Amino acid sequence: NTTGHLNSVICEYLASHGYIVASFPSKGNVPGERWPFNQTGLNLQVDDMAFIMNYLQATMDQVNINKTGLMSWSVGGVSQSIYAMKNQLIDMFISLDSGLGRVYGVQMLMESNEFDFDRFSSPYLHITGEAPEMYNVARSTAFYDSIASSDKYSLSIEPFAHQHFAAQLGIVPSLASDPENETIIESYVDMCQLSLVFANMYLKNESTAKEEWLDLITDYVNE
Repeated sequence: NTTGHLNSVICEYLASHGYIVASFPSKGNVPGERWPFNQTGLNLQVDDMAFIMNYLQATMDQVNINKTGLMSWSVGGVSQSIYAMKNQLIDMFISLDSGLGRVYGVQMLMESNEFDFDRFSSPYLHITGEAPEMYNVARSTAFYDSIASSDKYSLSIEPFAHQHFAAQLGIVPSLASDPENETIIESYVDMCQLSLVFANMYLKNESTAKEEWLDLITDYVNE
């Protein structure tokens, strides 16, 4: 039950670097219905993603559907991973502390009819945080450890808790859990840069991106 502009800041950042970015809300199947936190809800999001992909391809000549990346936060990572397993045409996948790094998310994914770790081969970046969280949501490395991706990275931004990854909850002053916290804002900038360089490696195939990426992640790699 989140809005399509929950992550507007990083979306605008990527768009300013030449990417076409689409974001969609989490809604129920009919007006006024809350998004159901179950397989029905996940399938609704998968269908929404398919609709968006088809719409962009049909209406925007500059869209290259053969260079497609996905970015997710919270439970959105579960539905997006189902989409990736179903289509296998995703060139990179960024998880901003998504449910793919939590026990509940892996359990939901494994209940899907599309579930198959071997069908997830996209380059994968998972970024999490180390700050205390409002809710104790158990972590898991099962997805990261089991997927077929040969290029995968697990990074940690120390000052972040789960809510800081979403712009509205993390850095927009009127809504943020830590309004105008300079450390959080600086870390959000770091997250944006990490995401951009990762995208550049796999969507733009920039010759310098790999070297830049390896230099950039030195302070963030999870051992």
